[in-house]
Amino acid sequence: VVLVGRSAEHLKEAEEGVNPNGKVSSVVADVTKGREAEKAIEQVMAAHGRVDVLVNCVGGGAGSALYPAEGYPESEWDRIVDLNLRSALLATQPAVRAMVSGGRGGRILNISSVRGQLGISLGYSAYVAAKGALNALTRQWATEWAKHGIAVNAISPTFAATPQVAGLLQDP
Repeated sequence: VVLVGRSAEHLKEAEEGVNPNGKVSSVVADVTKGREAEKAIEQVMAAHGRVDVLVNCVGGGAGSALYPAEGYPESEWDRIVDLNLRSALLATQPAVRAMVSGGRGGRILNISSVRGQLGISLGYSAYVAAKGALNALTRQWATEWAKHGIAVNAISPTFAATPQVAGLLQDP
């Protein structure tokens, strides 16, 4: 298992939480940036020679970008869509190229959100749009890459109890 994230400190904590016996490694990269996503997969390939599974679980940020749909700022739209949609694209492309060239198939799992199917009345336009698009992209990739033995799925959890959504979870 190789974890990828922007913070070496958080990655170290995650490594210990996933497997305290050291069977997990990490790569520091911001997968909202194409070259960093490419380099992360290159490092995985150099260390392990293959990519079997990619879990796209980058996302969130919506609680920090709540605006009415008619006035959603373009810069915040871009930030939320990049975080929740573009990151999946940029990490998946090099991973799938490695899977195809390896000839063993693989698995892609996109962590979407129930908000990709359901709206919410609190200014989440960019987040809802990004997760809905991620669901559509999941279906497209599944269709396109099935011939290579690559299965692509998404799961759509609802809110998890984190500091970012604490206020929402308190609202009946």
